[in-house]
Amino acid sequence: MSQSPPPAAEPDAGDDSKPAAPHSNGAAGLGPLSPRWSRVAVAALALLAGGMIFAVWPSHADPAQSAAAPVVSAIPAASPQAAVASTAATPSAMASSSASPTTTPVAEGAAVTGLIENVDGLPNTVVATGDGAVFGDPSAGVITYTVETDQSLAGELPALLATVEQALGNTEKGWTAYGSHALQRVGSTDMASIRIVLATPAVVDEACARSGLDTASMYSCWDGAHTMLNSDRWFHATPEFTDLNVYRTYLVNHEFGHGLGYDHQYCPGPGEVAPVMQQQSISLQGCQANGWPIP
Repeated sequence: MSQSPPPAAEPDAGDDSKPAAPHSNGAAGLGPLSPRWSRVAVAALALLAGGMIFAVWPSHADPAQSAAAPVVSAIPAASPQAAVASTAATPSAMASSSASPTTTPVAEGAAVTGLIENVDGLPNTVVATGDGAVFGDPSAGVITYTVETDQSLAGELPALLATVEQALGNTEKGWTAYGSHALQRVGSTDMASIRIVLATPAVVDEACARSGLDTASMYSCWDGAHTMLNSDRWFHATPEFTDLNVYRTYLVNHEFGHGLGYDHQYCPGPGEVAPVMQQQSISLQGCQANGWPIP
């Protein structure tokens, strides 16, 4: 089927153009034309006028064709530079979105540290900043703690933090399994109920001595505010322990247990699993080494 031609363009409503009026020939010395020649002239003028009408008529272009190009070209294309600039963050916006060191979850990456200038007789320490997850049921009450080292052991803070979070965060074998309290690490010593501190034997001895305890540069203690962990034991355990990770878990859970109010226990019998509150650093007493409150 052949397509129908487009409809003819309609003239503008105000179009009053008409063929131009015939002019006199203007030739000098020529008189009036005879009737015959007048008829010929009129016919010629009519043909001429018709040609002019034909020539003028096509000048009315199709409105759809004449309107399309100027309208489209009048709309400027979006500038690539403007588009990029409109989505780029300003320096202030970028700065405001940066994570604050005090709120960074330390357990998810490298330890973010802060210096603590202690006023309780303990040398200055380095603390893992930021607040950690709550382990256990918070409706039972939340006990807060910090993770710290003395300044000379700052490089060991990530390893200490990992061990503490693994030990205290275990809700099946750790202290929260009893359901009597929840635990949460905090980055501020002012907000901590218990401060876990890894320190040199000399610092541990001095802190523990203030509470009347003799750690003999070999042992750790709970001094009423700090779980003072002996770095020599942290690095080397004792000859009876064959797994350093087991010993470190025991060391954290044992001293933290004192902070929760638990006292020493004894080996129930040869070959049995040692209670976590047994003084396993002194002797296993024939029991198997264990680092968990609920083995």
